[in-house]
Amino acid sequence: MPASVRSLASARTTITPAISQLIVASADDGRWYRDGAPLFTTTGVAVIVGTEDPTGQNIDTFLRFRGIAIPQKATIRSAFLSGVIWQRYANWASGHLTLIYGNAIGNAIAPTNTTQANALVLTSASVAWDNLSGLADGTAIESSDIKTIIQEIVDRADWKSGNALQIVWRNNGSPTKAFVQPYAWDGSETSCLKLTITYSWPAPVRTLTA
Repeated sequence: MPASVRSLASARTTITPAISQLIVASADDGRWYRDGAPLFTTTGVAVIVGTEDPTGQNIDTFLRFRGIAIPQKATIRSAFLSGVIWQRYANWASGHLTLIYGNAIGNAIAPTNTTQANALVLTSASVAWDNLSGLADGTAIESSDIKTIIQEIVDRADWKSGNALQIVWRNNGSPTKAFVQPYAWDGSETSCLKLTITYSWPAPVRTLTA
């Protein structure tokens, strides 16, 4: 192999690009009651995840990130959700438990009602993000590494660079009054939830000729 080709192949496997994508539209983040009352909204200052007071309803959130420029089969090195707490509930409870999933589809479409939200197919991978309910207003938050979730999506046959990727953030048995309220896009276009990913290029396909 010529030296220039070897250098290019080496660079593509060692350079670690990074992308950082905010929510960019009101319709791309929202919250809903998973069961019971048919609440679904993509408007409001905050998204919510946890168990509502006083009804005990599970509140889940979806986050759709557009234009994720990651090649199919790239190796995901790290991935994190981050945001800022809008408001701590005055009568908050401890024991806040949630799970982050991905929407298992190659080009995600935001739901527009409770039925669609509950029907979102989830990744097999999930990551816990707990104990956020007591954090003060304005606190910056960041999840644990969710690279396994992103990897599962970009490995799909229907994934293409530039597609939309959707996160589904679900309550996971929090007690009543234990919920978190990070900024939504409608509350702050700069402090709403953000997805940051680092990755390395997929290994080049080599063909042999006689």
